[in-house]
Amino acid sequence: RLHTLRVLLHCLILSHILELSEEDKHILCTAALWHDTGRTCDGIDDKHGYCGMKNYENNVYEEEFNHITAFLIEYHSLDDKKGLEEIENNPALSREKQRVTCLFNTFKDSDNLDRVRLGLKDLNMHYLRNPESKHLTKIARLLLENIKE
Repeated sequence: RLHTLRVLLHCLILSHILELSEEDKHILCTAALWHDTGRTCDGIDDKHGYCGMKNYENNVYEEEFNHITAFLIEYHSLDDKKGLEEIENNPALSREKQRVTCLFNTFKDSDNLDRVRLGLKDLNMHYLRNPESKHLTKIARLLLENIKE
């Protein structure tokens, strides 16, 4: 899907701007590739993140599975509050709270930047979490214009 490709590119751009590690870039890129694999429709579907996470969990080798990646896939389509609560309450995530929160915010912004595909009014700048993301709306529009069917 072209949306997935654009989200992947947003992940790469933001991870470069934020100077994330290669491991964190890999986590974001993997989450981008799997995040919408659980979608069954183009409408509102709060469960597609969970279904995408199950697809990821069931289709990667055990040694390649990453719990942060799984978290990003599952919670990308849910309200931020639920994701932040999971980070707080899940011992595997809370041990690296600052890092996981950064990756969560970065991934959610990467997905949201491609809301330009729905029309400019659908990309609400107030929902972008990183200040750096707010400067990427023109790039989001350029990607949309140049990566389409």
